[in-house]
Formats: sequence, C-alpha cells, structure tokens
Amino acid sequence: MLPDFALDPHSFSDSLATDSIRTEYHYTSGRPTRVDQFEDYHSHANTAQAMSYTINSKPWWPFLSRTDFEFAEIALEAAMTKKQIERMINLFRQCSHGRDSFNLTNYNDARSTWEAASQRHTPVPI
Repeated sequence: MLPDFALDPHSFSDSLATDSIRTEYHYTSGRPTRVDQFEDYHSHANTAQAMSYTINSKPWWPFLSRTDFEFAEIALEAAMTKKQIERMINLFRQCSHGRDSFNLTNYNDARSTWEAASQRHTPVPI
C-alpha cells in the first residue's frame, strides 16, 4: 500500500519555498521525504563530491593488468568463443615465455601475409 504522501503530491507544498529540492525515496525504503534548500543542497553536494573523488590507479581491476583487460574487452567485442579465447591466450603465453615470436605489426601486414600464403596453395574450383 502506498503512503499518503505518494497519493497526494501536494501534501508537502506548505513546507516548500522557491528553489526547494524535494527528495522522495521509494516507499519500501522506509525513508521519509526530505526537503532541502537549494543553497544547502548545492554546497553539501559539492563537498561530498570533492571528498569522495579519488583517482583510480587501476581502473581495469579485477584484471591483473591493463593488457589482460584489453584482451578480454576485444574478445567480448569480437564475440569470440571459449575455444578461440583459449587459443589466443595460448599463443600469447608461447610468445611471452620465449617459445615463439609474434611479428605481425598491423592489419595490412596480416592481410598481405594471408595473400602471400594463398598463392602457395592449390586453387580449389568452386
């Protein structure tokens, strides 16, 4: 059941002055409606914001590194499957452990290498 003030939006009109800010909380919260004057509300909001503002030095947390986060972001954007993600991670790990190297520098490099590789295979008529 809704409280009386929710049924009558003008029930607090007597306590409101020009530039008053009325905050109504969801009725199940049990918090009463609050009325603040603009000057008080504005100065309180600026103080709270200034006090709580901190620079997050690791916005990629809970990933252990920014690179881990960026890899996961690309995997999501590309809608990679679990199998594809596992293959990419294995490739990165092989390179990072010195068992192989990664030499492609950009998309054009990959594309020209694909083109060169395609010339070495027997064409299949379609």
